[in-house]
Amino acid sequence: MSTRCPFCGGDPYHYEDIGTAFPEPVAVTCCELGIEWFKPRDEAPGSIPVSWEDFDRIARVFEALRTLGMQP
Repeated sequence: MSTRCPFCGGDPYHYEDIGTAFPEPVAVTCCELGIEWFKPRDEAPGSIPVSWEDFDRIARVFEALRTLGMQP
């Protein structure tokens, strides 16, 4: 089973062999939004910076969902 980033669709983790039988995730190396999403923390941040390109990409996803009749 692999984890996928909800923003870019890639695997958000960098894996290394740490002496176990299987590579373990050791760092989040995804897109800017994926890093914020998967980063371990005690509580959610109040806000995060988003580049214009990512903001535009998110807007286009919402537009596509509405075109398909969904209400995000």
